[in-house]
Amino acid sequence: MKKYIVTFALALVFFLIANAPATLLTPYIKNINNLQVSDIHGSIWQGSLSSNHFEKLTWGINPLYLILGTLSADVNAKINQTNHLNTTASINLFRNTALENINGTLTTNYLQQFAPTLPIMAQAKFAINNAQINWDDIKNQNIPSLAQGNISIQKVNLLGEQLGNYDAKFNYQNKTYTIADPTYINANVGMTMPQYKNKSFKIILAN
Repeated sequence: MKKYIVTFALALVFFLIANAPATLLTPYIKNINNLQVSDIHGSIWQGSLSSNHFEKLTWGINPLYLILGTLSADVNAKINQTNHLNTTASINLFRNTALENINGTLTTNYLQQFAPTLPIMAQAKFAINNAQINWDDIKNQNIPSLAQGNISIQKVNLLGEQLGNYDAKFNYQNKTYTIADPTYINANVGMTMPQYKNKSFKIILAN
């Protein structure tokens, strides 16, 4: 009998959360700097909203991941007619935060607002494909521990000169590497031979 009561209680809580209106998120969203939210629709489980930074943001939570202690949601952000991003955002209650399968397009005109004092002489469109960003420390998300993916720089225009399209891969890992030279006798970790002290080193990651 107790098993059925617990099952019913869990099902009821699950139902209430799934159907709770998305407007309940408003007090938490308002704490984000310079974010003015409007047109909130749907539920916490699946909904949409608009703001001064994007035309429309929609989300849908993946319920099966909750069993694994992870909050996972498919997020689609339409910034304007030419800028948009979609990703799968996940927050693991015990480990990390991640944005996976990031795809979309950003233009230099849009990115200029994040560095208004930096002169951008070239115009281009950045097509992001299958990118990923991870944060290992949930409490400190200023610097990601991993960022990687593919990017296509399209229709590059430098001072009126058309330079074509370019494809690139990026891989950033927030790690510190300390030199340990086994050929330097009696050296401590971090010490290098005097003749190599001012040399540049290249890190080769072995899979």
